[in-house]
Amino acid sequence: MKYRNLGDIEFVNLLYTSADRLDEEYLDEAQRRRETLVPLLCEVLENEKNYEWDSAGRWWSTVHAVQILGILGDARAMGALLTASAYADIHDLEWIWEALPECYARIGTAALPPIMEAFRERMREGGTSLGAEMEGLWNLWEDHPDSRQKIEDFFLSLLESDETPFDVKADIVADFSQMHRTDLKPFFEELFESGELDLEVFTRDDMEEFYSGVKSTPVYRMDLRGFYGTRETEARRAFLEREQEEQNQRDLETFLRDNVHRIGRNDPCPCGSGNKFKNCHLERAEEAARKFREEELRQEPARALREALYAERRLESEIRRFLARKGLTSLFSRLKESVLEAVLDPREESMKKRFWSYFNPLLERIPFDDDEEMKDFNGLFLEYYNAIAALYLHYPKEKEHLDA
Repeated sequence: MKYRNLGDIEFVNLLYTSADRLDEEYLDEAQRRRETLVPLLCEVLENEKNYEWDSAGRWWSTVHAVQILGILGDARAMGALLTASAYADIHDLEWIWEALPECYARIGTAALPPIMEAFRERMREGGTSLGAEMEGLWNLWEDHPDSRQKIEDFFLSLLESDETPFDVKADIVADFSQMHRTDLKPFFEELFESGELDLEVFTRDDMEEFYSGVKSTPVYRMDLRGFYGTRETEARRAFLEREQEEQNQRDLETFLRDNVHRIGRNDPCPCGSGNKFKNCHLERAEEAARKFREEELRQEPARALREALYAERRLESEIRRFLARKGLTSLFSRLKESVLEAVLDPREESMKKRFWSYFNPLLERIPFDDDEEMKDFNGLFLEYYNAIAALYLHYPKEKEHLDA
């Protein structure tokens, strides 16, 4: 009853000032005011300034507006929820993204056309991520069997479209693989062969693991009303306080470690204790700086290997796409075999053969449009070779050899 005497504007303004202190009674009152409240909540989500961090916690207004619109399940909110998805991606508000798939599900099949149009629009514009919308479609797939074919056909149309980003295609293939759609596996193999999937997101090995794992639908469900339960709110508040304290401590330790030689020994310690630096954090900061340097050196080989792996996957996709455009999809496997042969051959043998002799018989089969295209491809291929070589550190090649 404590909200009954508030006007609609006063009621909505509580979203800006209550931070994480709204309760289930607020939700009950929101339900009672549904007809007039939905447009006002949509206005909250359509203003990007509301997503920006400030000391007053104004961004909480957008988290609450999304949760409440999801609970109300009103189709009038679809435009605002899709706007919230884009802004949440820009401003890194995970609670919004976590809630949106369930919000779409609560709205029901009326959410399908706007979600599908949002996919097309953002892909045309190269915009923000669509993870929440993808999960929302799978939630709707689970809740509405009559719409399953429509949703599946939409995802398959995205896989066939040249406008769909390769990472989105990889996510879709991952979802169908998780569902054990073996009927689609030959199609997915074609996508791998033609370089249409982002291998940094999803690889053939990942696909095989999904097909051999537990069959499941890639839904993401959430108890929107439970977000406001006393136990959940208290746990969230304790988590945020603890996280802030830990972050403050990490920030201090990082500052001291990085600036240990810039802070005067007799200067006040930055921790605020009032003691001189030499009598407070100096020794710990020096030890932390030493350990940090040692850890960086220890991690360098692993970091280099990770970078080489990511480069190999990215470049494989680019080469596969190029060959697919030339009608030479099957050539990639032979090119990779020649790269491995060149990498693994003893140095004496490789020096006898010379670098490009490993590949020229295959490269000569590619009908380049002109010398510039050939030069670009050879540069791409050389990058791919170097990435593979970096993964085989037991077979080092001198730089002169790589650039021969």
